[in-house]
Amino acid sequence: MTAKHSILTAKEWAECLQDHYLRTDGPSGSTPLDSLDATPSELRTAAGLEDLSDEEILSSFMAIFSRDTVRKVLGTEVSKYVGSHVYHRFHFLVLTCVVSATTTEAGDSGNFRERLGVLLDDDNGQEQQVQGVNSLWRSLARWIDSEISKGEPFRRIVLPDPGNMTQIGYAVRLAYPSRNDRSQLKSVLKRLPERALENRYALFQQLSSESAQLPERMQDDLRELEMLYRQSDSFEQSSFWRLIENVLAELSQSEPERASLLWRLSLAFTGWNGDEIEASLARGNRRSQLDNSYWSGSFEELLNYSKAPLQVEKLLKSGVLILHEVPGGLWAQDDQKTPEDCRAIILSCLDDVVAYMPASLTAGKCWKVSEPMTLAEALELTRGEGIVKKEASQSSAQLEGGVSLGRGKWLNRPGLLPYIRLHDCKKLTIIPEVALRYEGGVAIIEDSSPTDGRRRIDASASDSSIFKTSFQLIRNAPLATRWAARSERHEESVEVRFDGGPFLTDGAYPFSAGLYPNRFADVLEAIYARFGSPRPEGEIVQLIKRIVPGSVSPWDILRSLEEAGWIAQDLNRQWRGRFWRVVRPYIVLTGDKTGLVEGALGSEELDLLTVEAKEVSVAIEINAENSWAVPVIGLVGDRIPEVAEKLHYKIYQAKIPKLRPAPACWPEEKRTTQGRECAGLWHAELKKFMPSGSHKAGTWTLSRFIRDDDRDVYSVRGTNHEFVTHQRVIGFLEYSRLSRKPQFEWSDSILRSWRPGGHLPLPVAQWLRRASFVQTGPILVESGQSHYLYGVSLSQVNVLRAIFGGAICLKGLQNHKQAVASLAMQRRRGERLRIYKHGGAGFYG
Repeated sequence: MTAKHSILTAKEWAECLQDHYLRTDGPSGSTPLDSLDATPSELRTAAGLEDLSDEEILSSFMAIFSRDTVRKVLGTEVSKYVGSHVYHRFHFLVLTCVVSATTTEAGDSGNFRERLGVLLDDDNGQEQQVQGVNSLWRSLARWIDSEISKGEPFRRIVLPDPGNMTQIGYAVRLAYPSRNDRSQLKSVLKRLPERALENRYALFQQLSSESAQLPERMQDDLRELEMLYRQSDSFEQSSFWRLIENVLAELSQSEPERASLLWRLSLAFTGWNGDEIEASLARGNRRSQLDNSYWSGSFEELLNYSKAPLQVEKLLKSGVLILHEVPGGLWAQDDQKTPEDCRAIILSCLDDVVAYMPASLTAGKCWKVSEPMTLAEALELTRGEGIVKKEASQSSAQLEGGVSLGRGKWLNRPGLLPYIRLHDCKKLTIIPEVALRYEGGVAIIEDSSPTDGRRRIDASASDSSIFKTSFQLIRNAPLATRWAARSERHEESVEVRFDGGPFLTDGAYPFSAGLYPNRFADVLEAIYARFGSPRPEGEIVQLIKRIVPGSVSPWDILRSLEEAGWIAQDLNRQWRGRFWRVVRPYIVLTGDKTGLVEGALGSEELDLLTVEAKEVSVAIEINAENSWAVPVIGLVGDRIPEVAEKLHYKIYQAKIPKLRPAPACWPEEKRTTQGRECAGLWHAELKKFMPSGSHKAGTWTLSRFIRDDDRDVYSVRGTNHEFVTHQRVIGFLEYSRLSRKPQFEWSDSILRSWRPGGHLPLPVAQWLRRASFVQTGPILVESGQSHYLYGVSLSQVNVLRAIFGGAICLKGLQNHKQAVASLAMQRRRGERLRIYKHGGAGFYG
């Protein structure tokens, strides 16, 4: 068996299994528990560990048991009056069903005791001490009945006839499907044609035609499931439907290209100018699988993508697509019914549709995007086309949006709470109660700070049926267990060429300022929860927009996160899409006894760091004076390496980058403006790109060129000179340098950018942050605008002036001209600048 290691503790496993199998607000609702699916697939769902294989989830589950504890619990008959005691050991009863049902790593024997011994995997053979199993089930069933009579939300347990199996009969007969049952269902589902997964109605039709190949009990279950569907009753809590979901999910895991029942297409309008369309596809056989996209790209890439869900393929082939607005700034269509009172947009390449719709921008090829309108207006323009025909039978309420933490848990931070999508819902009750606002077919939680804990949802439909489910709010994201790596489809973003300079050994002494955690900490917690896989830029931007004031550019926030090491940028090699990875924490030493912790530090991670640092007398200082920039977290003490070792953090010595003066420091650019459309000319006063010809250009111009299938290109032009780059940061710095229109102003040890998106190259910004212990990021000023700030000493700004020239101006300094002239003289003489006062000033060669 795989080496046993449990991700969850025994108590956590017990709570997950109790919630999943026994409560009416679990996935099976109030249906009686007359069978228990204890296959690895269902255990994976119960624990919320969807990324583990069958072997890994079973290994994690079995790791909480030993032969001694199994003998102690299962080997002793108990009184029927100790049900509460049994409830807290429910994981042992689930184990008895696992032994009966699993096809994974339990051997080929049908002998219960032998299979239990194999699963315990301790080389001690069969486990004979199981005489208490039946009495444990009887005691639990009696206690559950008593709790139900008190109004507690439990499912009634219907115990089967144990037959002549007086010790283990309940477990053997409750475990459904059996190993053979499940294998037969899997075989039937695997043979179904792709069209069977177009929707659930098609699936039921195909299953009915193959039902003779199923065991007799499954045939009865299928007929009952079809009846529920035809009566428009909620069937999603049926145990047999959940079994079908699990087997389909298992098949899609082994065959990733396989079609899925559930799907979602979403678009985000992103990019600095809001004219980049980022498409994302999600699919699965469980609703929770739609929380993460399996593909992201430009809309033009979507048109050429051959592995989109069947339903999306049909929409794209029709030439018209309607998407409705969902909370979080996205536009989407999925397998569920579109709310009638929502806002919608049309994407179409059909002339008779485009001619009548208020188009706002080009999506790709001949496709145009309309301005937002009502759904009724959109359907009128498209003559009812653009939306996949939806099924009538749907859950009355579905939890969506927010920041899912898995296992039915959601991040409990203001502005980031999930919402409830409603279908034919006449009454919605949430216990404990929260304030709700109803808008566009969804119920939005208005309570700014609901308490942590589990809540039950009861949704009454027009036919008086009641759909029950639950969710749990948790303030802090769990500790990250895995960190994403850059994929082969992506490459690093390189903004400047530099050599490794000397070590930074005299960085500013860390200090505490401002309050932390603050409101910005909610953004940081949401981003920390996105560890594990690269995320499209649109997803991160939408999270930021839900919290940060509108006057603060979300791309300034992204830059602050990148400079603090929280996230790393991955550029798609084929198109202009950008992905971001949450980065594991690491320590950067800035002096003999000082250092910074960079990378993603969620609340739990910061608490862990605090405990470990305190144990070795290392002080933690947090500079959070600027409330909308990532805080600087410093360490002070002579045992910092021990902190890194205990937390398994990598540790580095900070360096001062060695740059040559621009343009020699800019990376070589292979792209040109040929084959690209000019999207705008930079207007220095308005601080934005304007259409060509809308204003008089100066001696030097900065233009933005676009192409649907590649990155944007920026062109700086003057008389007999053109400079081209795909890096926005470089384009603006070079334009400012050549036109002598400063992008940055220095005063009182602060370097300030006057426009959103005005940034220094990443290695330079990181050096300044480490040397000064000053936050880099946006700050709101009294005018309501935001500026981008860096902490920069006089010696450092003089070096920056020598590298970036007229892009940086000095204010309020009498002798700055003489200082700059002195640096210029050293440069002409070929001398190397060595200015290391207060954190090192860097140098160029």
